[in-house]
Amino acid sequence: MPTHPSTAEELYHQALDRLAEGDAAAAADGLRRCLEADPGMLDAMHGLIRALQEQADFDGAIAVARRLLELDQHAVRARRMNKCDERPFGAWPGPLVDQARALRLELRERGRDVVDA
Repeated sequence: MPTHPSTAEELYHQALDRLAEGDAAAAADGLRRCLEADPGMLDAMHGLIRALQEQADFDGAIAVARRLLELDQHAVRARRMNKCDERPFGAWPGPLVDQARALRLELRERGRDVVDA
């Protein structure tokens, strides 16, 4: 495997490997480079949202989610990130409940109003 990937696809797969290893910062960097090479690679945007969430960079994750929704109105993860502070906890499936709680706490700490339904 090359040490310096040249295609968006190679960058994407290496970034996913970093994310699986628990290195969200390296994954986010790789996914950003991937998106520089191919700005419309939706899978890389999904991965970047996840990597940013892992680093508690919720503002960054929401910004990527909004961009993803501009390109794909059916992107589920992007829609959840974009609407995260509008959903009741019970509407979130399984593991997303913890992410929603963490995000709501982060938003409250930043002084943003969060709807509790």
